Amino acid sequence: MVTSAQLALTQPPISSLIPSVGNTVTVKLDDCNFVTWKFQLELLLDGNGILGFIDGFIPCPVNSESDTGTVVNDTAMSDAYKIWKIHDKALMTLITATLSTTAL
Repeated sequence: MVTSAQLALTQPPISSLIPSVGNTVTVKLDDCNFVTWKFQLELLLDGNGILGFIDGFIPCPVNSESDTGTVVNDTAMSDAYKIWKIHDKALMTLITATLSTTAL
């Protein structure tokens, strides 16, 4: 059975959303529009199955046996970790694209 975390890690890259984020999140976060910005951003993330990266439902996989103290399949865990980190950086880019200059 495929878990939601595994499914999210196999979806198309989050970076494919970045060019169109301005069409979905129509406001850039500033000091007076947090509620509207958050609503639009959550819809975008949830609708694309990636909100779990933000709310912790899709946690970062352990990178090596030193993270857990147990022996794991280093290749599989390392690949999952690398993919998760790519998604994480793409999400940071996506969110940054929705911030006003004053919010940066």
